[in-house]
Amino acid sequence: MIASSQIYISNKNLLEKIKTIQVNNEFITPSYKILPLLESFKESLYGGLFLVFTAGLCFGFAGFFSAVLAKKTKYKKTLLLISIIIVILATYNLHFKLVIWITLPLSVFLLTFFKYNKNIKFNIHAVITAFVILASILTFRGDSFFLDFRDKVLMTSSFGKSINNFYYRFTLPPAEVIKPLKQKALKTFNCNNINLKKKIYPLMKKFNYYPSDNINLSDLIISKNKKKIIFSDPKTSTISKVISTSKKLSYQNISKILSNFSDKNDHASFFRKITLAGLVFVFPLSLFFISYSLLLKLLSFFLKPSFSEKATSLILLLLFLFLMKPLFLHNDINRNNYLKYINISKNRFLQRDALKFAYEKKIRINDIIIKNNFLNTDYIPLAYWSILSFRIQNRQDLTIIAKKLNDKSVNIRYKAYEKLGKAPYWLKKEATELIKNHYPYIKNWYVQLYAFNALKKLL
Repeated sequence: MIASSQIYISNKNLLEKIKTIQVNNEFITPSYKILPLLESFKESLYGGLFLVFTAGLCFGFAGFFSAVLAKKTKYKKTLLLISIIIVILATYNLHFKLVIWITLPLSVFLLTFFKYNKNIKFNIHAVITAFVILASILTFRGDSFFLDFRDKVLMTSSFGKSINNFYYRFTLPPAEVIKPLKQKALKTFNCNNINLKKKIYPLMKKFNYYPSDNINLSDLIISKNKKKIIFSDPKTSTISKVISTSKKLSYQNISKILSNFSDKNDHASFFRKITLAGLVFVFPLSLFFISYSLLLKLLSFFLKPSFSEKATSLILLLLFLFLMKPLFLHNDINRNNYLKYINISKNRFLQRDALKFAYEKKIRINDIIIKNNFLNTDYIPLAYWSILSFRIQNRQDLTIIAKKLNDKSVNIRYKAYEKLGKAPYWLKKEATELIKNHYPYIKNWYVQLYAFNALKKLL
């Protein structure tokens, strides 16, 4: 409820902010079909699950293991004092909107410490297996574990695709809660000086800052005092930066000012680290220990306790290796062999790796091969990496990519918009019109964000 409530409030504030923005016939994000979703508590509830299974788990585990350690040590008062100090430090590092999360580890700690009277035992087999699994993830040799996990594990089953779709639909709102200002989808500034507003708005728009009359809903105040332009924080009235009017306003100095302002007012940095730690460490561990407990309970009906513990660890380890096999069987793809994997290999994971390699190294691949073999494949990662590798050279190519804007897969849709944003100069007008025509009907905020960025590149 903590997570969902914070996301709901954040969404409502974002919606109110959008209503105050003074823009004429301009595309912003979120907008159109996304706006009703910001008012829905259902969207906030599902978005809250992301924070629950990342930051929430991390805070909860911290409280639980602190309590277990306190129960097993002779120095209970010392450990309790250390825990209180950690809570105070965490409170200092969290913004007042996020500090309520401190109640979670504190509640778990107190409940475990005072209510749990059983002897807590750690199964050495479970601990070793968990360590092996976590070490395997952390020592992954690929470029990106999460990217490869999505493409080679999640996108190979209906259940995995559901998780993927959940991520791309519900995780942007919670991300907006903890992002630094410079990374947020939409920002506002207040400027009462009409001439200054006209002069500075084209530059501010490049960083997704839009003018607003409501100071309370503005992220930044820009004012002019004689020969000085003042950038200040509306919440604290603290002056962030003063520049002389004689100094030319440029993309570079505005970029530096806005970046410094964002860093100075970033109160969620600690929380983002907690969220990342929850995603990388605590969520996999939680999943493992829950699976371990359930399987151990089942096997204990048929096997002796000592043997069932070993069997449970072995089964889970083998299951992990089976699921992660596509990630850890890594082939060295280079400029000498990538074409062999694209043309000859029947392994779709290797074909995907080869296409990804070619795209990242900016190596051109024959478009006929892409059109005939990959663009319409049922393996989604192969399709969207082929979209990125495909060259738009004429209107027919533009039409091929345009058809992907209505694809069932969210991954293919946002990659298609990204590709249109890279259309050659002689097709920029057609690509722009394509995106503008589809923009009001986009129902996924993540897809709309890619369409918005593509428009920015084309205009």
